[in-house]
Amino acid sequence: MTGPRRGGAVDRPGPLARRLGVDARALAALRIALGSLLLADLAMRARDLTAFYTDAGVLPRAVHAETYPVLASLSVHARVGSPRAQALLFGLSAAFALCVLVGYRTRIAAVGAWVLTASLYARNPYVVNGGDTILLAAFFFCLFCPLSARWSIDARRRRRSLQPTRAEPSSAGPLLRTPATAALLGVVVLVYASNAMLRLRSDRWRAGEAVRLVFELDQYTVLLGPAVANLDPRLFVVANYVWVGLLCSSVFLLALTGRRRAVLVVPYVGVHLTMLATLRTGLFPLAMVALLLAFLPPPCWDQFERRVANPTRGWLRAHRPFSFGRSVRHLSQIVVAVDRSIRTAIEAVTGRIGPIGRAVPIPRLAPDTSRRRTLATVVVVVAYVGLVGWQAVVVADADLAVGDLDPGDHGWAMFAPNPPETVGWYVAPAEFESGERVDAFGGGAVCWDRPPDAAESYPTVLWHRYLTDLRSASEAEYAAFGSYLCEAARAAGEAVVSLEIHYVAQSVALDGETGPEADQRYATAC
Repeated sequence: MTGPRRGGAVDRPGPLARRLGVDARALAALRIALGSLLLADLAMRARDLTAFYTDAGVLPRAVHAETYPVLASLSVHARVGSPRAQALLFGLSAAFALCVLVGYRTRIAAVGAWVLTASLYARNPYVVNGGDTILLAAFFFCLFCPLSARWSIDARRRRRSLQPTRAEPSSAGPLLRTPATAALLGVVVLVYASNAMLRLRSDRWRAGEAVRLVFELDQYTVLLGPAVANLDPRLFVVANYVWVGLLCSSVFLLALTGRRRAVLVVPYVGVHLTMLATLRTGLFPLAMVALLLAFLPPPCWDQFERRVANPTRGWLRAHRPFSFGRSVRHLSQIVVAVDRSIRTAIEAVTGRIGPIGRAVPIPRLAPDTSRRRTLATVVVVVAYVGLVGWQAVVVADADLAVGDLDPGDHGWAMFAPNPPETVGWYVAPAEFESGERVDAFGGGAVCWDRPPDAAESYPTVLWHRYLTDLRSASEAEYAAFGSYLCEAARAAGEAVVSLEIHYVAQSVALDGETGPEADQRYATAC
């Protein structure tokens, strides 16, 4: 880390620090973004908690253990199967994420949030996509960064107690350069570089046809997507080559410094925000925008503090001097009181921390010992080398044939090497004792025609991910889905005699569409 010298002079960051270092305020902004994304992700998953994370859902623990034995053994969420127990784990995850967001007990909260998020993703891999795994990988390297150095409750408490730390930067915002910050920046470049190599091997991307084809897949177009799909085809060709060019230029995110790096970040952010407004790609666009914050140099954060943060703080004090300040003080007092109560309870139960009522000091970000620094460096390097190896295997083994490649896959190749050329949806005819046949999944009469908007045939984002990945599932997993549909029909007061699950696909190739073709995947007598 660069910082003030003993004589008062300020070290000028060297070439390596300017390229692999991260401003402490950028880490603070990234911490806030990560906490917000984790809370949003938990809220999204909580809507389908019973369906995807309990024994009454589509992947009971028995099927999960049979299909993913390693993940089942590692996941805390796989130890419980009731909605109430899962809700408690969700609540604990939300508490950790909130602490990360505000920077309270940041290191402990970050570790807890990462462990529970990884456990949640391991409980049902069918509802995990590339954006989730990118977020998890980047969050891992953030555990080794001083996330609470700025804009946090921890930093404020340290300032009040006059306990400066090695990780707390000066007001000038020096660059923090560690193996973890280098790996954090490297994750972003690795995502872009691996996607660039896949697209350069693709005929569709090289011909400028891929982006237009993506917008023909209406199961992925949302919000402004259907309107964008009707634009001039020539615009899609331009967008195709612009995106491929940005992916190939991602190495300059590390090579450039200062304002030139900040200017280069802008088009990447613009593309990801466009994805967010038009395509169903999960957390991927927001996760990438959050990670791109780490590339912004100190002058950007100086301007942010001067033009946004400081005026906002002054306005709040001027217009709400009593209610705002009192609310903040009361919230801080409540948080500290809850923390003290928890510590006292732990002391009473374990007797290991000390006598009840003893003031327990707040953990400090003390300088690491040489051994701890070495261990952290080894862990970071091994983890990053593992990510590079994983992406190398993905690129080397990528099937260039057009098939059921999906942006919701666990890998980082969004619509690469070739986007799919079929629109797909599910039809689940269920026969009742009365002889009536209805669609047990979509509701209403059984219809094999392509829906007006295929994206609307999936109730939520998680259902879209699950059913997309289900196309290559085993019979046991289809049986679990069938049991879930049967139980849902019974819960609605219907006596189901039989159930079938069909996947219907229709080609949307640029040279013309074909009729829908239904493929029966499972049948059972409920």
